[in-house]
Amino acid sequence: MQRYIKGLGEIAEKYHTYLIDMSGVVHNGLNAYPKAINTLNTLKEMQKDIIFFTNAPRPQNIVRKKLADLGYICGDEKIITSGDLFLQELKRNFRKYNHKSTAYILGYEYNRDLDLSEFYNRTQDIEQAEVLVILTFLENSDELDKHDEILKKAIGNNIVALCPNPDTVVYHGNELRYPAGFIANKYESLGGVVRYYGKPYTEMYQYAVKDSKYDKSRMLAIGDNLNTDILGAKNFGIDSLLISKGIYKNFTNLDLFIKGHKIIPSYICDYFQM
Repeated sequence: MQRYIKGLGEIAEKYHTYLIDMSGVVHNGLNAYPKAINTLNTLKEMQKDIIFFTNAPRPQNIVRKKLADLGYICGDEKIITSGDLFLQELKRNFRKYNHKSTAYILGYEYNRDLDLSEFYNRTQDIEQAEVLVILTFLENSDELDKHDEILKKAIGNNIVALCPNPDTVVYHGNELRYPAGFIANKYESLGGVVRYYGKPYTEMYQYAVKDSKYDKSRMLAIGDNLNTDILGAKNFGIDSLLISKGIYKNFTNLDLFIKGHKIIPSYICDYFQM
């Protein structure tokens, strides 16, 4: 059974390494939550290891800039993004095969920070594609069928989809957005094959701790999504803290929702605060 806490101060002595999600924990897509930056500074003053751990399909330098814009200046904290994990996998495959595939990149206009030109020749004709890379997001619920025609054509050609952001919903300010994971899930539901990069898959966690020695019993993952942050922590074998005022902020019975999902966090706290 999960334990409700008012802030990290109640459990801080138990943990040394914090894997901290970004959207829904540190910020709402636009602005930092009121106590988030002070909480990060307090953890740093306590000499805790901080790892920013996000399903952002962007390289870490973009996330570092985002943190600076929010008012937090990184020191030697690690920043692990699903985008960097994706690029590492592409580099491994390219070294192995030394061959550029032809890719249809869905959402390229939204995410030019993730430079894929080293690995793919880009096509705007799905019929010519060997792989489908999903980077786009949907602004509102009126757009949920926006890419169905492309998805169906890709499935008809047995094209594998790659998704470097498994999240299916986030807040952007007070508005819901539906990231790449939502579209990838739809691709699967229509019969397509998807390879995901990021939380909750254990490769993301192994990528975060490579070349380092961490005590899992002293690690805490902090996030606002049961299906990525909390499930990923469970899969990796570490404790987790669910922030309840992220994507679940309007839920009237979160306990019932958690029970239905059977993904139980170690702790629940309203906000990322001490």
